[in-house]
Amino acid sequence: SIEGASSKSGAVQQMNRDAFLWGRRTVVDHNAVERMLANLQADHDAGLSPAVIDDLDKAIEWRTRFLTDYQNEAYAAQYASYVEHVRSIEDSSFPGRTDLTRAVAKYYFKLMAIKDEYEVARLYTDTGFLQSVERKFEGDFKLVFNLAPPILSKRDSATGEPKKREFGQWVIPAFRILAKLRFLRGTTFDVFGRTEERRTERALIVQYKSMVDQALSVIASTQDAGHYDAAIKLAKLPDGIRGYGHVRARGIAAAREQEKVLLETLQRRVIALKKAA
Repeated sequence: SIEGASSKSGAVQQMNRDAFLWGRRTVVDHNAVERMLANLQADHDAGLSPAVIDDLDKAIEWRTRFLTDYQNEAYAAQYASYVEHVRSIEDSSFPGRTDLTRAVAKYYFKLMAIKDEYEVARLYTDTGFLQSVERKFEGDFKLVFNLAPPILSKRDSATGEPKKREFGQWVIPAFRILAKLRFLRGTTFDVFGRTEERRTERALIVQYKSMVDQALSVIASTQDAGHYDAAIKLAKLPDGIRGYGHVRARGIAAAREQEKVLLETLQRRVIALKKAA
């Protein structure tokens, strides 16, 4: 009867049926739905467009355009330049292979495209989200945003995470202003960038390049297949960094432990190859 009622709701009938179906699935197996959502979020964070891009050059181009909108052309150029640097070393050491370049193109982007306060504001106001809502819903409706602004939010006594609060549609003009202020990101005047989480995220970008540079140096000097495979694993470490707050912190800690092990393995292989020579 609920599905029957949904079929009478005009243009949004399929959306209503889908919402009801996913609600039922959530009740039956909440964890399975959460895992699926995490995978979808990981694809989004990794810079994949709605249709997965297989062509490497097109994928790099898409992510470069995204980072231009995210910050500016200089920021996007930093990404594109480093990916090409990786590609040139990979091509000279392992002609015809692109696995390492693909991994760096995906995960370096993921670290650079942090979904911070400026980006949330931009996604709400500069990407057609509001227009999409107006097309999908009819009649009198209102938007409510659940947010946890770092300056205004209290911490949950149990989890230590900022508590989310409801904000009405009046925040949309504030979003538009905040989106235009993204040029402040990472500067002295970036009030959001002073939090520990944001400082950690910016540091991860630098640490990732340093880690990949070490791996590139090794494979360029040895051209060893084992080193190459280890370099790919290193480049993919950000895949485990997901979510926000304490969930993200656990992912970062786990990635750092794996990084340490992989770099040590690389060094041991280099020493072993030198002795064998």
